[in-house]
Amino acid sequence: MGLVVVAAVAVAVAVAATGGRWPLSPGPSVASPSLAFGALYPVNPNGTSVDDDRCLTPAQDYGQSQPDWGEDYLSGGRLYLNFTGAPEAHVAAVRELLPSDCSVYVRIVPVSSAVGRALQDRIGIDRGSLEAAGVEVNSIGFDPITDKVRVGVTKLTPQVQAELERRYSKELIDVVQEAPAVPAAS
Repeated sequence: MGLVVVAAVAVAVAVAATGGRWPLSPGPSVASPSLAFGALYPVNPNGTSVDDDRCLTPAQDYGQSQPDWGEDYLSGGRLYLNFTGAPEAHVAAVRELLPSDCSVYVRIVPVSSAVGRALQDRIGIDRGSLEAAGVEVNSIGFDPITDKVRVGVTKLTPQVQAELERRYSKELIDVVQEAPAVPAAS
């Protein structure tokens, strides 16, 4: 949690310094453009298990301990651990932690979890100014598959899309139209 707070403060300062534009520069939290985004590196190519105790928990604990971790997700019976760099080092470290039957892949993504979470926080802080600009944000979430912050808005128009992309970069957000959340009756 401390890393996310530090990242959020650093991002807020960087955003202010760039006149409100979301900054992107390579470093531990942002991948170098020379890496192939989406590239997969098998940890155990013949793995068939994603057992919680033996595979998921140790792999996720390792990922979350790394500054370049970009979240993780399960799909098709495989666990994908996202990182912004050093794929070979991450493969070796995860391979050492897990039994050989665990189905795990390291995947290269553009931004780390810390950067994605900091952007979510920034958008949350900006809700008042976004509303004043005619942008009604209903939800904010991070999608580890697209490696983007998903921003749900009540009415998606070209102007709303442009305003959000101007502030936060189309490389970092996906904007979708959705109905406002309605609280469930108790």
